[in-house]
Amino acid sequence: MLVQGSWHIRPYRPEDLGEIMQLFRETIHAVCAGDYTPEQLDAWAAVTRDAGKWSQSLLENTAFVAERADPGSPHILGFADLTPNGWVNRLYTHKDWQGQGIGSLLLAQLEAVARAAGLPEMRLESSITARSFYENRGYKAYGTSEKDVWGVRFRNTLMAKPLN
Repeated sequence: MLVQGSWHIRPYRPEDLGEIMQLFRETIHAVCAGDYTPEQLDAWAAVTRDAGKWSQSLLENTAFVAERADPGSPHILGFADLTPNGWVNRLYTHKDWQGQGIGSLLLAQLEAVARAAGLPEMRLESSITARSFYENRGYKAYGTSEKDVWGVRFRNTLMAKPLN
């Protein structure tokens, strides 16, 4: 467990799923509204429709949550998960806890896991909103991707960081 002030990072547990999905939906609508249309935000947040798929991927990946040390609300302040091949699948910080170092420490935790596994690099697909966050932590753009989410098109930046 990694402790930072009034919160700490711990491994994901299945009982975290509901709060994580709520954090995801609310954060996308609040934090990303300046970079995406309402239609895109709704489609992006709708990926939580399949709770079983989310639960399965969080259990198959290495996943962490940042939670409050005190019994306040929200309880979970952020979450992140890493695939076995070094792909950052998700990394989100609660809309009201942005800029507190939660995302940075979650990312550092994923990087430590990847280094321990002997992976040469980490890769991710960054939103417009998060790109500068990753660039400030040593990730470099190497391309773009376009995908369809519930019938809505998105363009993201592919990024990577060597772990040597």
